[in-house]
Amino acid sequence: VSDLLQNRLDLSLLVITKALSRDGADYSNKQAHAELAERMRKRDPHSAPAVGDRVPYVIVKGAKDAKAYEKAEDPLYVLEHSLPLDTHYYLEQ
Repeated sequence: VSDLLQNRLDLSLLVITKALSRDGADYSNKQAHAELAERMRKRDPHSAPAVGDRVPYVIVKGAKDAKAYEKAEDPLYVLEHSLPLDTHYYLEQ
């Protein structure tokens, strides 16, 4: 817990992955991996996950009442942009 709170854990230990079984708009509720896939598609359509792929993500800090699907982010994007992780999310979940 101490290492997590002090950002001394390897990011790979905090990665969550889920299979993208359909397009994001086809999910009845917003899902973190589906929303992230859509954001990734807007950034770079060629490297974005497709239906059938597993989507790795981490949860970054966001607005106080932001939902997990709003805070899900690509681990490589997090590393490249030095985004802070939502350590409290990991503690609570």
